[in-house]
Amino acid sequence: MHGAMLKFPLYILAALSFAALCAAPAPRVTSVEPRVWRCDFDSAALKRPMRFMVVLPEGVSPGSKERVPVIYFLHGRGRNERTLLQDDACRARLFASPCAIVLPYAREGWYINSPVQAEERYADYIDEVTALSARLFPLGNTAGARAIGGWSMGGYGAMYTAVRRPGDFAAVATMIGLLDFPVPKETGGYAVPPRFGDDPAEWAKRNPIRRLQALRGGTGVRVAYATRAPETGMNRRFIAAATEAGIKVEVESIDGGHTFPVVQALLPGTLTFLEQSLRPPAAPAH
Repeated sequence: MHGAMLKFPLYILAALSFAALCAAPAPRVTSVEPRVWRCDFDSAALKRPMRFMVVLPEGVSPGSKERVPVIYFLHGRGRNERTLLQDDACRARLFASPCAIVLPYAREGWYINSPVQAEERYADYIDEVTALSARLFPLGNTAGARAIGGWSMGGYGAMYTAVRRPGDFAAVATMIGLLDFPVPKETGGYAVPPRFGDDPAEWAKRNPIRRLQALRGGTGVRVAYATRAPETGMNRRFIAAATEAGIKVEVESIDGGHTFPVVQALLPGTLTFLEQSLRPPAAPAH
């Protein structure tokens, strides 16, 4: 009898745990405006509600049968998934794209899994977004139909994601990104956020310039930077290291600093490069 009493609460606990898992809400897709959709979902990586936006090309809807090429575009620190949509010039360029554009919301997570803050798993969140968006929308789900880009923190995140997932993207493009980072402030010009920790070995794992070989084999690379920004040296070091490694890099540089007007100026060329690097998916969506 005593043994049965011990087993009963465990059985109830297991049943309740299973019920809780089954009760997790499905992702919610809502139309924000014509061609713009928002997806809210419970992130297993971050254990909190998260979201992303999707801009679909003219004539494409979530129920469309044919998949379209997709660009994942990552925002900068202090910005969000709506920043480009709230600026008239950037918005017009997004809407002119023949590709779907997915805009994740990563807070100030730097698109990494923190080595010192176990709950901060923003690299895993980006992986969730790429998988979930391709399941809920008619987006390209092969490397040839998928590209990634971003600016500032998002430029770092785009390049880091590309080297972390070699062969998963046809191209990567950055604008005023921190591409030799994290490094000591006297080298890079930026203080390293606490989420990176203070172990140089962990820094090296998350520094795109240390993992350049992952871009060999056909990944298109574009680096756009401003000549008076604190990260100018990082961009030039990255370009030089990539060139030495035999990796072709398309480069655009303009006069300016680490500002949003620079992002506005660099966005058209950046998106054009990514669009031209993609090819239409061969198979229809199911």
